Amino acid sequence: MKKLVFNIRNFPFFFLFLILLIASCKKDDDMEESPDAADVPETVENPPEQSVDPNQATASLIFDNMKVVSGSPPESKSGSKSASKMPIDLKIDSDTIFWTPGIIKRIKILKPVDVQLSFGAWVQVPGASSYIETTLREEEETDEISILYFKFDSSNWVLPVTFPLTILPLDEDGNIADRFEIPVKIEKPLETGGGGTGGGGGTGGGADECNLELENTFWEWISYNQESPPFFTAPMYPHIEPSTTNGCCIDGVSDPSGVCTNTTNIRQLDYEIIFMRPLVFMTFIDDDEVSIAGQVYSRNLDPFTSDYCSNSPGYSESNSTAGKRGDYVINSDCSITLENLVDDGGNVGLLDDPTKYIGGGPFIKYTLISDHFMKQTITSSGNPDGGRSVEEFGNTYERRGQLTLGDGNIWYD
Repeated sequence: MKKLVFNIRNFPFFFLFLILLIASCKKDDDMEESPDAADVPETVENPPEQSVDPNQATASLIFDNMKVVSGSPPESKSGSKSASKMPIDLKIDSDTIFWTPGIIKRIKILKPVDVQLSFGAWVQVPGASSYIETTLREEEETDEISILYFKFDSSNWVLPVTFPLTILPLDEDGNIADRFEIPVKIEKPLETGGGGTGGGGGTGGGADECNLELENTFWEWISYNQESPPFFTAPMYPHIEPSTTNGCCIDGVSDPSGVCTNTTNIRQLDYEIIFMRPLVFMTFIDDDEVSIAGQVYSRNLDPFTSDYCSNSPGYSESNSTAGKRGDYVINSDCSITLENLVDDGGNVGLLDDPTKYIGGGPFIKYTLISDHFMKQTITSSGNPDGGRSVEEFGNTYERRGQLTLGDGNIWYD
């Protein structure tokens, strides 16, 4: 599929994210300088790390179109005479790769606009006798972002487990463009009906026993997945709909009216409609207040800047932002319900679709599934017959330690 070309730095993040920034100011003075320290509450009892066999860890890694290759990654795919065009300043969206069973982990790589990573990446657990060749998600690539999908087969492990990982993105010639040395932390899922960020456990005996400690925690939406009908979306994930329309070309002059007195002047114009949700943030401000901000990007045909004579579409772009603010309660089963949500600026109604994005009320619950991940579940359709539990539907959120303005991500070298 053709790569999308637009600049993510042009997305507007103005007052909505200033609201979130203000909401998170309480924790700034107490925040540790290390992002990892900010991510893990002091009350969590971190179990001793296992001694990980690099080859066993390699055997459990799952990447797109992966191929396991014996030995260590070479200096470049084409040999020393075709050395990489380093230094290329790539950045990654996390300083630690967190994962737990049941989530979809997308690793974003920020690149200069003139860099192509068409050969994918090499991945190795340091000390392993082999490495992995993998591809990036071409259909999700933009002019500045490449996406690497990460999974882990945890069936033969006692969680949690931590091990180092080396990621080597490859440039358009198949040479190493940059190097990331990054720890991977595979988290133990929390028991249903209790436990959560801040440690604890519990058996659903009451909200006071859940120990969620949500105050001043910041969550970034990372994916939405449903099985029937199939639908998937995630930050920077483009939904593209090819389309056609007709216009006129009269003596080499384009006319978008679509009404041609002479049928020989009718020209077909091919174009693509694009919809994307770049970001959704949720911040639990204090012990009962929540703040939400989201954004939608869309691109549609602009008939008046299109050339029907040469089949060259012109486009109009839209960036819409919205905020909501309300209350939250912790239920006896340790799930979270959002209540009294009201619009807090921006495009009213943008965040009102709970089946795909975010929502409140008694039929939508948020449950921590590990220390860094939270899932939304639609527990009932709300109809008089009671509806049904739909565990596979809903959003997934990842806990982040900091909030920045700009493009909405914290980038690491």
